[in-house]
Amino acid sequence: MNFRSVDQYATAMQHYFTMFGVTLFLNPDKFWSATAGVMPLRYFNAVGAATTQSGFFARMTGLGFLVLVLGKRLGTSNAVFAKQCNAFHAFTLKMFYDLTRVTYAKRQTVEFVAQTWKLQVALNVALLLWGTSTTGGLKNMLKRD
Repeated sequence: MNFRSVDQYATAMQHYFTMFGVTLFLNPDKFWSATAGVMPLRYFNAVGAATTQSGFFARMTGLGFLVLVLGKRLGTSNAVFAKQCNAFHAFTLKMFYDLTRVTYAKRQTVEFVAQTWKLQVALNVALLLWGTSTTGGLKNMLKRD
């Protein structure tokens, strides 16, 4: 695997955002709630219908991820798509870091939840570094294509 290839990074990010997009948009309770049984970490006690605040937010987040991937499928270049993905990874770092200090489902220990969010922060940093390297560094990341 060539970690300097923007094509490989774009392909990996399409899979990453599609998985989150589909699961959040179609049925967040099935995949992400305390009753899900699918994910090792349950983020919510219950998301609820699309008419609830959390249900609406989860589905809109999923839709946003799917629109990001749809743009790539409809012709966005790999370089621009990589910059969009990097923006997500950079702008969510603080939010994910803040979640390392929050508790969620009662069945899980605080330490497990905190460690899982720390892992997510580390993954975001790794994906951000990978994406930045594929676009030729920070200077090129900030250039307009």
